[in-house]
Parts: sequence; structure tokens; C-alpha cells
Amino acid sequence: GEAFVTLRGGGVGFNSARRFTCDAPARLRRRLSNELAAPGAAEAFVEAIEPLFSSYETLNAALLPFSFSLEPMLGMPGTTGAEGSLIKVLLRVEPLQTPLLAHLVERLNELAAEAGQEEGVSCDLSGDVPRLLLREIRWLEHLVDPSNLTEKLLQVLDAAVAPLALQREIVGFIPEVVCIEDEAIVAERLASLIEVNDDLLVSALEALTQLTLPAQLQEQISEDSINRLESTDPKNVPVILRFLLTAGCHSGGGGGGAR
Repeated sequence: GEAFVTLRGGGVGFNSARRFTCDAPARLRRRLSNELAAPGAAEAFVEAIEPLFSSYETLNAALLPFSFSLEPMLGMPGTTGAEGSLIKVLLRVEPLQTPLLAHLVERLNELAAEAGQEEGVSCDLSGDVPRLLLREIRWLEHLVDPSNLTEKLLQVLDAAVAPLALQREIVGFIPEVVCIEDEAIVAERLASLIEVNDDLLVSALEALTQLTLPAQLQEQISEDSINRLESTDPKNVPVILRFLLTAGCHSGGGGGGAR
């Protein structure tokens, strides 16, 4: 399709070691920025390249640093590119970022669902792809639509099919990308998670200390946390106490939550 022609025209290849290659990532980014500026072009491009990320192996390769397509020397494989991965380049094309992030997060959710339904699924969602993807998002200099990304991440949590390790990764990551306007919504969703999944207690409380909480919600979570102290795993106690101390300090000062 046209998307693959565009990638190949930008110097993208796939070598025998099953790694993406690109000798000029900056040129690829400029080309994509120019070609995807028209309304609807970025969405069409993402739809066209969806098959590229349909397998766990290929998605993982797209998150690994490029191998420059140079001839191996002295028996060594081609050198690893300093410009990052294919996903890194694509996410830095402004019109492409939001629709691509939506697809990638949804892809994680699909893989999580498959892992929950099938034995012997050939991917470990507590492993490379989730961490690599979240790392690429974390290193973005600019998020075009943080609200859309936050909602997509919350949908993965709400789906209740993601492995616990992935849920913890997402819970800990959301405060890094949420915008101020969405903090109350995120806080309410995290509070709901704690009610139904005690395994996320520590991750959720640590995330909540980084958000501005509405006074009523902060009081509710504090009360629930106090009630948990006697029955919770002893290793959770320091986190609960830290949350209570932080919440007490801020309520005493008349503010919302931690920041």
C-alpha cells in the first residue's frame, strides 16, 4: 500500500535479523510530516500500517533501535542506530502522533485479551512491548493530545483483561502524561480500581499522591485507606501511611493533592 511505499521511500527496511533498518531517520520524519499534513492523511496512514504491527514480534522490532542498513564488517552485525526506533520516529510526526498512539494502546489491550483467553500465547505482556512503548511515550518532548492518550490508557485498565504487571505499569505511568484538566477524572478512576483490585493498591496510591484530588474524593480515599491498615499486607503499610501523610498535609494547607 501507499504507507509501505512511503516508509520504503524514507529508507525503512527489514533485515535478516528481523530488525527495522533506516539510514536517515530525520529524512523519514521530514517526509512523513510533509505527506501527512493534509486532513485525514495521518488516520489513513495509521490504518494502512496496522498490519505491520499485527504481530507481537514485528511490534517489538518497531520499538527497538534501528539497525543501520550497512554491510556487516568483521563478522559483526549492522550497527545500531542512535536515532531510536521506527515508533520513535513516527510518534514525532505531529499529525501522526495521536492516531498512532490510539492504535498502539489499543493493540496492547488486544494482546492482553489474547493472553488472557489463550494458553501458550507467544507474548509476555509483562515484558518488552509494554515497557518499550511506555518508554517511547515518556520520552516524547511534546504530547499533541494528552487527554486522548490518558483515556486510552484508562480503557486498558477498565477492560480488566490486562495482566497485573501491565496494569501496574500503566497506573504508575498515567500521572506522567495526564493534563491538569483530567486529573480529577483519573483520580476517580484510580479510586474505583482500588475498590475492586487490592493488588493495585500500592501503585494506585503512589499515583494518587502525584495528582490534585478533589477534597471529597481525597477524604473518601483517606478513610478507606485507614480502614485497610489492619487487614492489608504489612508491606503495603508504608505506602498507605505516606499517602495519608501527604493527604493530611495538603488538606491542612487548604489545597488539593500532591504535585
